Amino acid sequence: MKTYSGDVLKRGPAWQACKTMNFVELFFEDKRLTCALMMAWLCIVLFVYSLAGVSDHQGQFLHVGPSKKTIVMGVVIDTWGKWATLASMNFLKTTLNEFVGASLNPWIINTIQDEKTTTLPYTKATCFLVVQLYTIYQHIMSVFGIALLLSQVDFLVFRILADLMVTMFAMYRFMYNKRVQGYNELGAEMAATAKEGEDM
Repeated sequence: MKTYSGDVLKRGPAWQACKTMNFVELFFEDKRLTCALMMAWLCIVLFVYSLAGVSDHQGQFLHVGPSKKTIVMGVVIDTWGKWATLASMNFLKTTLNEFVGASLNPWIINTIQDEKTTTLPYTKATCFLVVQLYTIYQHIMSVFGIALLLSQVDFLVFRILADLMVTMFAMYRFMYNKRVQGYNELGAEMAATAKEGEDM
């Protein structure tokens, strides 16, 4: 895999393309900068909410395990049996949700909704049924998901772990046959596109 030093990047077409962008465009196009902005904002939000008292020892959200103050959809989660059942179902629900989403979302966008795709793998009735059932599933599961996420932090941790596990599997499959394009090569394409826009 190619690597580039800072001087090479400054002289290369990627640097030239970046100079033609404004600040917002640069953060939008370079996904590394987008990710850095995203995490910086996350840290700011966590800090502000911490100052607001979310991390206070008397607050319920940061509590771990069963508690008489933990209420999910009207049910008090005050025993380890109830807590373990919810935690397990939360982990399995998130795993299945992410698995189904990683499978169906790209299929719906690239096969059903993309006007350039002119063939369908199943009958139109089957495709219609799959999309509608997925919509119903999402709405019902979102109710349980929101109720758990707003209860306390340990359910959020289980959800994040399940999400990361399935995302790693999905991203591995998506990127398996893709090659890494050097940033200078990408910059050359960006510069060429910008030049075409100026010539029009």
